[in-house]
Amino acid sequence: METDTGASDPWDVRANGMEQLKELNAMERNQDRSYWASSAIFVAATAILAVVFFQQEEHYLARSAIGALGLLTTAVWFLIALRSHQFETLWMKKAEALEEALGVDSKYRIWGERPKGFSSWRAMLLAMTGFVAFWVIGAAFAVWMLLD
Repeated sequence: METDTGASDPWDVRANGMEQLKELNAMERNQDRSYWASSAIFVAATAILAVVFFQQEEHYLARSAIGALGLLTTAVWFLIALRSHQFETLWMKKAEALEEALGVDSKYRIWGERPKGFSSWRAMLLAMTGFVAFWVIGAAFAVWMLLD
């Protein structure tokens, strides 16, 4: 809205807050779906690389290359997942602040409280750490056998 001076009126939390909250909720939900879909693709790609790795019984140069590729794949997965998690956290904090500003009763708020227990983010980090350990050990063993 423009005033008679041509300047825009400030954003009004009461007039626009619910629509903004819907947008933030939709963005977080979409990011969550994308995060899990991309993680599933990375797990599948890493599993395929692991199968191919073990098929290279006496081919230690191939195992070394596959190990490096597996490590790179896991690193890219981590970077994409980390960025996704950062956006989710940012949008959740904004939604929490918006619910507060709108005066939503705490027992009806969507955002704020987190379930107790082991988070899915930590579970994903644990899986990634396992893959990193697998690729480092596997590639190191392959290089050692290659040099032996």
